[in-house]
Order: sequence, then structure tokens, then C-alpha cells
Amino acid sequence: MSHLDQVLEVTARAITYYLDVSAECTRRIVAMDGAIKAMCNRLVVADVTNRTSKDLAEQCIKVLELVKTLKKALKSFKKTSRMLMF
Repeated sequence: MSHLDQVLEVTARAITYYLDVSAECTRRIVAMDGAIKAMCNRLVVADVTNRTSKDLAEQCIKVLELVKTLKKALKSFKKTSRMLMF
């Protein structure tokens, strides 16, 4: 268990919590070059026998799921808003 894995796991957990309370966070994560790719790459090398690595992988999946859900909700909201304007 490396210290880097521990830091990354705590960071991913913080991002997950932030996504729960801020839709703006989704836009920022998606806009950051390589953020989504980095999380996906981390999932590829995750060691599920190591608790910290497994926790980090779980948090990455949660972040990716939240980003997907929030982006879909934002698109739906924008579409509904445009329909209401006409």
C-alpha cells in the first residue's frame, strides 16, 4: 500500500462528495485534460487484492458514474429549458 494510493483514494473520495453537492464540479472535471482518462487508466491497473487500491478503484467508478449522471441531467435540463422558451 503506497502513500500515493492513499492520497489518490482520499482525493477521489473528496471529488465524489463534491460532485454530490456541486453540478459545477462535473463541468470542471470533464473540462480538465486527461482527468477522465486518468481515472480509467487507474481502473486498468487497480489491484483488487490491495484494500487501498480497491477503494481507489471504487471511488473512481463512483466519480465516473456521477459525472455521467450529472451530465445526462444537465442535457435534459437544457433541452427542457429550450422547450419552455418556445
